[in-house]
Amino acid sequence: MSSFNIPQNLCVTFHCLYDNNSDPLLVNRELFIHTDEIRNFFIFLANEGYNFCLPENAIKGRKNCVVTFDDGYFNNSLFIKIADELNIPFIIFLTGFNIENQIPFLWDLVAISDHKTNYWNTDYSLTYKQLEVYKSKLMNDSYRPFVLDELNSFSDNKLINLGYHGYYHQPFTLYGEKFIDRELGNSEAFMKKLNNKLTINHFAFPNGLFSFYSRQKIKLQYDYIYTIETGGFSIGSKFINRFSLVNPDIYGDLKSQIIKSNRLSRRLYRKFTTLKISYS
Repeated sequence: MSSFNIPQNLCVTFHCLYDNNSDPLLVNRELFIHTDEIRNFFIFLANEGYNFCLPENAIKGRKNCVVTFDDGYFNNSLFIKIADELNIPFIIFLTGFNIENQIPFLWDLVAISDHKTNYWNTDYSLTYKQLEVYKSKLMNDSYRPFVLDELNSFSDNKLINLGYHGYYHQPFTLYGEKFIDRELGNSEAFMKKLNNKLTINHFAFPNGLFSFYSRQKIKLQYDYIYTIETGGFSIGSKFINRFSLVNPDIYGDLKSQIIKSNRLSRRLYRKFTTLKISYS
């Protein structure tokens, strides 16, 4: 498949990886991509001439690809071997609360709980307290977050970068505006516990959601801001659109996911949906 319908300046994000030795996938299987799939995808991009880089190192006139992971799942460590093989710098955007407190991510706790809850417009700090009873069901290498020592052990690997993703992963929606100072302050304190050789001043909106107010506030504080609005990014812009890629067994191969998401109708639908949820 040609890269004709893939943006010249491409940013992709992933959440979870697994391989043949991984712990069983219990919930949210759609977030998981097998390491063979992701390796083949990046070999394809390399053969198409893509330069793997961070946004500040993108080269005008070249095809550029920025690689990111959201949240801080330990399973992201499965990518290191692939990154080393193909010389791919990448960013892991970290949610501090989970790493500091060693508690699984909220959406996984909700999925494995006996009762389902619409947690979007809740105070995540309180919702975690309600669901932490289910923690033990998910503290395996497929679902647990990194621990601080594991992250700091990456300090000699120049391909690994750690960015900001809030503290509780509270969405920066109209409802979430009241929590922004808490999210940013706690996240900043957490990131200071990491080796400064790893951290970069890049921020990814939790759930890709934001109000106009939160977008303007974040713009003043960070060098680059990442959304999950599809489409290519512009070199020199602070705002980086990303394609969120998911399990090919469910949604089709990774290249096709990008091509479909890059259609104008899908991009407009994604933008409308993001605005609707952000202001609901």
